[in-house]
Amino acid sequence: FNEEIMQKVLDQIIKVKDTFLEDLYIAYHYPICKKVFEKEKDIVFLQEIFCSFSNETTYLYKIPV
Repeated sequence: FNEEIMQKVLDQIIKVKDTFLEDLYIAYHYPICKKVFEKEKDIVFLQEIFCSFSNETTYLYKIPV
């Protein structure tokens, strides 16, 4: 996704987050739009994971409910 689409996706997730019983987790592989995640106050960065099979990075985020 580009940043505009990623922002729309995150907006929808945040909009409905209170309908879930448990925290939501997002694993974002090859995070080209990670600044969209970083500016959201409802999203908590948890961990950066290097994936040796793809030589790319995955970021793990949590959206507390």
